[in-house]
Amino acid sequence: MLSEARISAIALLLSVAGLALLVFFSAAETPIGLKISQLEGFEGKASIEARIVSSHFSGNTLFITLFDGNSLKAVYFNPPESALETSAKNSLVIAEGFVEESAAGKTLKISRLAKHA
Repeated sequence: MLSEARISAIALLLSVAGLALLVFFSAAETPIGLKISQLEGFEGKASIEARIVSSHFSGNTLFITLFDGNSLKAVYFNPPESALETSAKNSLVIAEGFVEESAAGKTLKISRLAKHA
């Protein structure tokens, strides 16, 4: 049978290992700041600073076209009210999300949209 001291040591070791994994995975989820022109061959989490040239809200989905010298289609599912206010035409924004390649081209699935300061 395990002693109380041994159980405490195992619990402490597992807690420290869990915290280390949490820090590692949260760092891995940090979006990479990229320009739209740098998205060729890239799939993953990205942060893009661009101007909104068009936006359309339909159902629970916000469709946006971003432009920073190149254009990129973006989609935001179930956006918060603040994102709808931020998505006005010609707004300079920072859009974070996951870049995916499809038959229609590159698309950014937005997870966060904020006005650029």
